[in-house]
Amino acid sequence: MVRAEPHSRTVRICARLGGETLLFKLPAILSDLVLGWLIYRAGRAKLGSGTAIGLMLLFLFNPAVLMDSAAWGQADSFFLVFLLLSILGASEQRFVRSAIFFALATLVKPQALIFTPVLLFAFYHHRAWKQLAVGALYGLGIFAVLAAPFFWNNGGIGGLIDLYKGTLSSYPYSTVNAFNLYALTDPLWASIDSMWLGITYRAWGFIFILVAVALAAYYSFKKDRKELSKSFFIGMVLITIVFVFGTKMHERYMYPALLLCLFTYIESRDRRFLTLFLGFTLTQYLNVGYTLAHLNAGNNPPSDGIVLVTAIANIALALYMLYVGYVVYVRKEIKPILPPAAAAEKYDADLELAEGMRPLPKSTSRIGLPKLQRKDWIWMLGITAVYAALALFHLGSAKAPETLWEPAASGESFVVDLGQSSQLERVNIFGGVGTGKFKLEFSQSPDTWSGPLDVNEDVGNVFIWKSQPLNVAARYVKLTVTSPGFTLNEMAFYEQGEAKHRFRSPALHLMVQLPKGASRPTCLMNNRSSRRIPGL
Repeated sequence: MVRAEPHSRTVRICARLGGETLLFKLPAILSDLVLGWLIYRAGRAKLGSGTAIGLMLLFLFNPAVLMDSAAWGQADSFFLVFLLLSILGASEQRFVRSAIFFALATLVKPQALIFTPVLLFAFYHHRAWKQLAVGALYGLGIFAVLAAPFFWNNGGIGGLIDLYKGTLSSYPYSTVNAFNLYALTDPLWASIDSMWLGITYRAWGFIFILVAVALAAYYSFKKDRKELSKSFFIGMVLITIVFVFGTKMHERYMYPALLLCLFTYIESRDRRFLTLFLGFTLTQYLNVGYTLAHLNAGNNPPSDGIVLVTAIANIALALYMLYVGYVVYVRKEIKPILPPAAAAEKYDADLELAEGMRPLPKSTSRIGLPKLQRKDWIWMLGITAVYAALALFHLGSAKAPETLWEPAASGESFVVDLGQSSQLERVNIFGGVGTGKFKLEFSQSPDTWSGPLDVNEDVGNVFIWKSQPLNVAARYVKLTVTSPGFTLNEMAFYEQGEAKHRFRSPALHLMVQLPKGASRPTCLMNNRSSRRIPGL
């Protein structure tokens, strides 16, 4: 009998875990390969095999694509396969096939409904009412058949409708880690009922959905209505405007724009869409990668320079996309990729450059510095102004808590009594110098605890607010030290509707700010010293 060594068991465990991770990510990775093949097939028919291979490789080895699928394992590529086949069907006037694939895309991910105008405009321009009816019948039938096993004994059609309603109404925040317009106006995860320019974020979301549909209709109806090759651009307009200016957006929702940029280039042959592809690649990679890094560390991205610059870049790219679409589809001005220069052209260019070279004049005096022109001053002042705005925006207050709590050992804990049961939306934590870990637990009574939330106080999280979403109903909150070494300056619990329960340095002093009519908290309990700290 051979006895397995400990390290061999470790290898088997790691291999099993690695296999499970690969199996979990495999649908997204295989979907990426299918999308790459679809890019190659469309590109070969319109541009030739060489260009088609290049476009396919641009997608398959795109860092934003690898980050979303291979690194994170998200299912966006799987959903995109059906969405792309639906738009391809519409562009080729195969409307029944388009409707079927759209139903499948909606079944996989309700966000496919954002692209509904693409199909509606195509059906309308070709007056394909019969195909619309047949496609809708087939689509709804396939949707019902595939959804039935999951909802037959789980509420039936009503349960399915409730699921989609819950999905569309979930995450009531201005932005859910999407680096868009609202990352500039408020910190991430701001309540959707907060005000900006006198209007709630919820209303802004509805307004920009209408704006997205109106812009899509403009490009669809302006010229060549029956030319459906611009369906890819219309889809890109919808998802880009909704992501950059809409609410409730996750960091990954811009992912379809990458694919649609490539297909728009294939159909239009305008090289500026490749520029957009590069720009959206950079912003999507930063958005997803930065968010994933912070989520792995147990927190959400702060409103720092990376978030603000990426948000500004997304807005600029969205405006540039609208401009390029106007030039290409309204004014019909195409900028193709320039062919490589011939040998004779290269020689003439080199000769012209050489003839323009002149020796420097001999002078005994020191050559002076070039004089700054008006445009130089404009550029310098403009760059300085942009940097100053980014550096000073959300810089913070000059005031900070003057007392702190520094636990000495693991297991120290205290209990916060909020005074009444509250539906907690998030907790904001303001830490000081030091590193360590603690956990928060929640309960309606001070006897049993549930829903632990682990919080890491890492290097770099000094004197900044960290926000953690909660979505839990509780009256009591228990903080237990897992690893000492950190300092806690202030903690604020937010219930839905922005009511705030705020605690400063709990071992020394308690301050509570409650909505009108709420009772005062009774105490904080320090388990290590077994003494009650009355609420102030």
